[in-house]
Amino acid sequence: MTQITVRADRHHGIAVLTIDHPPVNALAQPLRAALALSRRLGIERRAIADPEILERCLFALINEGALILSEGIAASPADIDVIWCNGYGFPRFRGGPMFYADTIGLGEVLDGINRFAALLGRQYWTPAPLLAQIAGNGGTFQAWAAR
Repeated sequence: MTQITVRADRHHGIAVLTIDHPPVNALAQPLRAALALSRRLGIERRAIADPEILERCLFALINEGALILSEGIAASPADIDVIWCNGYGFPRFRGGPMFYADTIGLGEVLDGINRFAALLGRQYWTPAPLLAQIAGNGGTFQAWAAR
């Protein structure tokens, strides 16, 4: 654990801040534990490329947005986009997660969710029925909201 110490310097009359970092071995212990656990559970370690990391984050967010819409918690996809852009810092130039989904195509999002379900399990990656319905019809969230 990092320890911070403040002491007074008698010669210059200022406070001196000293930060003692933990030894490198202490930092490696959680990594070794995670590696041992993954070996014990039979989880194959692999490099994950940036596009997959983005898809895993964004597709889960979009899927959750579709669930929120179907439950009536949000009135429109634009409401979700406003919250994410103004409240959570989603990049405004992307228009929000639901607009972004429409931009790349809901079929692409659904295919990605199904790909992750096959790789990681349906308990984590189950497509929202609304997303599957709209994507199956070749539609967009925007067109769905306008109906």
